[in-house]
Order: sequence, then structure tokens, then C-alpha cells
Amino acid sequence: MTDSAPLPTPDRAKPTPAWVWWLAAALILAQAVLSWTATLSKSMTVDEIAHLTGGVALWHGDQRLVPENGNLPQRIGTLPAVLMGARLPAPDDPTQTAADVWRIGNKAWFYTPGQDHWPMLSAGRAAMTVFLMGVGAMVFWWARRWWGDLAGLVALGVAVLSPTALAHGALITSDMAAALLLPLSAGLFWWHLHRDAWWSLALASLAVGLACVAKFSAVLLVPTFLLLDVLWLWRGRKTSLPKSLVALARDHAVIILAVMALIWSFHGWRYQPIPPGSGLPNRYYQPWDVALPESHATRSALLEACRDWKIFPEAYTYGAAYMTFASDMRLAFFNGQLGTTGWRMFFPTAFAIKTPLALLALAALGAGAIIAGWKRQSSRAKAGLYRAAPLLIWTAIYCAVVINSHLNLGQRHLLPIYPGLFILCGAVVLLESRWCLWLVGGLLAALTFASFQIRPHYLAYFNELVGGPQNGYKHLVDSSLDWGQDLPGLADWLRDNNPDHEPVYLSYFGVSNPAYHGVQARQICSLSFVVRSAPWENLRGGYYAFGASMLQLHCYGHWDAHREYKYRILRRRVQKLLATPPTTRDEQTKLSDLLMQTDKERMSRLCQILRESEPVAMVGYSILIYHLTDEEARQADFPGIATQAAPDTTIAP
Repeated sequence: MTDSAPLPTPDRAKPTPAWVWWLAAALILAQAVLSWTATLSKSMTVDEIAHLTGGVALWHGDQRLVPENGNLPQRIGTLPAVLMGARLPAPDDPTQTAADVWRIGNKAWFYTPGQDHWPMLSAGRAAMTVFLMGVGAMVFWWARRWWGDLAGLVALGVAVLSPTALAHGALITSDMAAALLLPLSAGLFWWHLHRDAWWSLALASLAVGLACVAKFSAVLLVPTFLLLDVLWLWRGRKTSLPKSLVALARDHAVIILAVMALIWSFHGWRYQPIPPGSGLPNRYYQPWDVALPESHATRSALLEACRDWKIFPEAYTYGAAYMTFASDMRLAFFNGQLGTTGWRMFFPTAFAIKTPLALLALAALGAGAIIAGWKRQSSRAKAGLYRAAPLLIWTAIYCAVVINSHLNLGQRHLLPIYPGLFILCGAVVLLESRWCLWLVGGLLAALTFASFQIRPHYLAYFNELVGGPQNGYKHLVDSSLDWGQDLPGLADWLRDNNPDHEPVYLSYFGVSNPAYHGVQARQICSLSFVVRSAPWENLRGGYYAFGASMLQLHCYGHWDAHREYKYRILRRRVQKLLATPPTTRDEQTKLSDLLMQTDKERMSRLCQILRESEPVAMVGYSILIYHLTDEEARQADFPGIATQAAPDTTIAP
């Protein structure tokens, strides 16, 4: 434990009145209710099936399925399902043999007799709001400590109204747990450096340990703590340098031991990923040599050493390896482009267009108030920069890493910097001009309007910079917009708008069962791990419901004249073979392969056509609905053979 003076805090003439605490508690509870009730009309999202399945497996001792996801949030989100008696496929089931969490989850939640996934999913989502409420409490406490009670309430109010926080606060994923535990760890460590108490070290150690079993990005706490050490040694220590260094070494040793203890305890103090006598196969979805590629020799060697020396449970080491491997390359969409290695402007743009403008303006005013206070030597702003060191350093390191990341899947990866943004908004109470206070009131009203206007489609929020959520699919998809959450809304729309029961074709970027939610449709090129095989058929006129992610991510590259010509040849071969069904096994295999290839090309061609037209409706802004006549569908599916085509000329199908 260190020997230093406490952090300077703002002067308060009187203690916090009871009504402030009651109001803060009410706001924190309201945030959880707003987030959870919004999910009652949303189907299971893509990542939730993995967390839900992996969490149930963890409670039964099986650590193989998704060790790259956070152990802690998986356990919290699935505790209600376990208490309700959730069942997974038997150990000898083919899905278990392959350790395929997607197919295990699909079979468990949608094809297990007598098991209804919805009550378990809804209860798990309610349990996950504990992290959201923790973020609200942290934001209130931090802003209140710095600038007083009103600042705490303003910061908390902004957090309560944030569409980003409300979108992810009740989902069974690790994102909100990271948003709470990562900045909290930095803050508690900084707080401990200015205390000389065992309990402050215990709190910091607990927070860091929980962060390490919540998200592997907790590794970024290492450079954060090192920079905080340097700053404390320079500005904060009150003893000699040797004594301070010894104290720091002792504190870091305690934190490391606490982290190791928590990691092993969450894995049952067992190295092997499966419990003895379980009958489960001792394998992961991908073998070790895939998770430890030779192309990253240094990283692979470090992780191999952790495995060989059994420093961590095997599943934890494998999870870290697989997470880094999967982050190297991933298909993503950004402003009309497809890529696999990311864009430096992806996250800055996502932050700019998915954060309400009123919230950004409040943060800017808060920053301006702090700067103005510095110039006036205000007692409430004077020591702000030093007190804010953990948030500033954490945010700088995290943003630097995220911006250079190849994993450009969604704005949710920015969640750990949002608590700092909310706290910054609380600094608007430092403003002294009357017109500034009126401006703050107007911005809070605008934020309230924006938040309730998008409800319950928080995930699909986009601000006015891109024309609102109706234009979001042109810029970002995946977990920034379409995560497979709007099947219930699609069922309602079809019931109200398809009285003649025209054919419905669904290209769904999700993991839920459309039939469970009342969507009767033929799925075309949906996510392969949940779609049951369907016989080939020619497209007909009717409604085409395309998830924004399928429309943008799965158009399979650029469409040009050469590709158009090849597609027409493929399509002609399919028609010819279907007219004379194959009789031998080899012929059937060839036809199956040809149909798979043609279906992929047809999907790409259809996406090109639909992207050039306006949808007749949107469901939750994530599912775009188009209507094609029989002739339009035939032309999209089976055009005539092109006799002339310029391979170097792009054409519209």
C-alpha cells in the first residue's frame, strides 16, 4: 500500500441531501427498466446465442465452447436459464463432438422438445442490467465527487438517455461488463494510489480481476497502470522514491495474485476445459494450431508458454489465442465498402454518427467549462486534470488500439469510453453564464427527445449527420444496426401488410428461428449455421425481407460484366440439370455443388439490384422490405444469356 496524500476533491459547503441519493437510485433503476423492456420486442441477437449457450455450459463445468467471450458476463446472463433447468445437447451429440457453439445453441434453444428459449433469454437480459446499473452508479459517483451533486445527476441523466447504453445494457454479451469494469479498474487503482488502506487495494484488485474474466481487452489496463504509476511518482507521492517504488511493487504483486485467483476460481480451479467423467470431447471449435498461427510468432510463442507452463486454465489461454486470431481479419462494411482488415476512420465515424448530437454538444460544453475554470483558477476545476488522469489515460490508450484494430464490427466496441463521456457532460454545471445554462437545458431536452423517439430500436440509432436511422444501413451494419433482433417486428409487419399471403423471401442476419416468431418465409442465403437446407426453387414475385447486414456484407464482392456473363451461364446449367434430375450419387453431388455456387451468385446479384432501389418499408430500421413482381423476380433470378459483354465494363444487373 502506498503512502501519499488523498486526491484533492471539490469543496462542498454541506453534505449531499437525501433526495439526491433517492433521485440517483430512481434514475439508475429507470435506465435498467428502459433497456430491458426495449428487448421484449427483440429476438435473440447474433452474439447472444453464443453467450447463452457458453454460459450454460460453464455452469455445468464445460469451458470449451466460447472461451474468447467473457466468463463473468456469460455466467451472469445465463444464471436464470440454469435455474430454469436449461438443457444442452447430450455429450455424444454431433454438435458437441464438433464443439460448435452456434449449432449447439441452435439445437438447444429452438429444437429441444419442451424447452422455450424466450423466458430464459428475457430473464437473462434482466440479469445483465446489473452491469448497466453499475455504469450509472459509477458515472454518478465519479461526477459528483469531482463537481458536486448536480454534476452527478446531469452525468447520470445523460447516461440514462444514451441510445448506445440502452441498446447494449440488457443484451447477454460482454460489452456492458467491459464498459463498467475497465474504466472502474483504472479509477479504483488511481484512487488507491492516493490512499494508505488495505480496503482500497482490495477494491482495486477485485475490479481488475473481474475485468480480466469479463473481456480480454483488460490487457490494456497494463499500460494504463504503468502510465498512472509514472504520473503518481512524479506528482502524487509523498515519500522518497525508493519507498514509493517498493510500495508500488507490493501493490502490483497483490493485484496480480488477486487476478490469478479470480481467473482460476471462475474456471473451477481446473486446468482441463472439461470436467472428469463428463463424456464431452476434449477439443475446441478450432484446433490450437489455428489459434496460434506461425505468422504471429512472438504472440504465439507467448501464449504457447502460458499453455505449456499452465499459468492459466487451458480454456482461458485458448480464449486469448482465439480472440487475437479472430481479430486479425474479419469481413466488415463501412460507408459502401467491404473490407477484412478495417479502416482507421471506422470507429471515429461510428462514434460521430451513432452518438446523439445533443450528447456530443453537452460533452463539448463540459470540456469548455473545465478549460474556462482552469483559466479562472476555479476551485472546482483547478485539480480536474490530475483527478481525471485514469479516465484520460485509459481513453487515450483504448482509442489508439481500437482505431488501429482490424475488428470493425460495431460501435459497441467503443462502450468502455462512454462512461468518461457521460462524466464529462456533468462538468456543464461549472458554466456560470445564464444563456449557457439555458442551452444546457435545451440540449438535455433534445437528448430526451432523441432517446424516446428511437425507442425501442436503440441499436439502430443514427443521428442527423447521416439523415437519421433510415439511412444507417448505408454506412454501418452488423452490431451497429442489424444484429438479427427484429424478427418479431417483421412478423407484425407481414401480418398487417401481406393479407394476400404473397411469397416471402427472407435473408436474415441472425440466429433466432423465424418460425418461432411467426415469420413464414423461405430463407435465402441467411447465416449458414442456423438455416436448415431447403430445396432449390426459382424466385417468384412477392416480398423480399433483407437484413441490412445481409444486404451489405453478403453481396460477395463487386459485380461487373464478366461476373454477369458467368452467372447467366451458371443459371442456364442449373435449369438444364433440374429438367433431367440426376440418378447417380456423383451427379447428385455435382448438382448440389452447382446449386450452392449458383445460390451464392444469385444472392450477390439480387443484392446489387435491391441496393439500387428504395425499400417499401423498414422494420426496426434493420430489415429492409422490397416488393418484386413475378417478372422482376424472374429477371433478377434467370435473365437471358448475354451474347456480348465487355469484361472491363461495370453494368447494372
